[in-house]
Amino acid sequence: MRGGSFQTQVTGFVKKTIANAEKQRKQDIARLFSAIIDDTPVVTGLLKGNWQATSISPASGKLDRTTPASPRPAVNASQWGQTVYLANNLPYARRIEYGYSKVKAPQGMVRKNIARLGGIRGAS
Repeated sequence: MRGGSFQTQVTGFVKKTIANAEKQRKQDIARLFSAIIDDTPVVTGLLKGNWQATSISPASGKLDRTTPASPRPAVNASQWGQTVYLANNLPYARRIEYGYSKVKAPQGMVRKNIARLGGIRGAS
């Protein structure tokens, strides 16, 4: 049989499919997180600079930075089936998301981008 046994061909197909799905998962998460960060309104920059991407558990601290870090390292380090978090622990982040700033982010940052992507099934 050309190309190896049927079992070898199926195994190769499964491995390639899983690798492609994992690559797509990471691209989608990084794109979503980057869009959320990009849509964060800026007054001092602290809100935008406090987005923190992590895996295993969400970030719990606040940062003293005004330039956001890329979410890609945390997303790329995540493994299949592992939750990847994007957290902003500034006390006013929730207020901005839910309408405190009618001018700068009237549809929020997170909700707007999840809606734009058609929602995320299974998100808690």
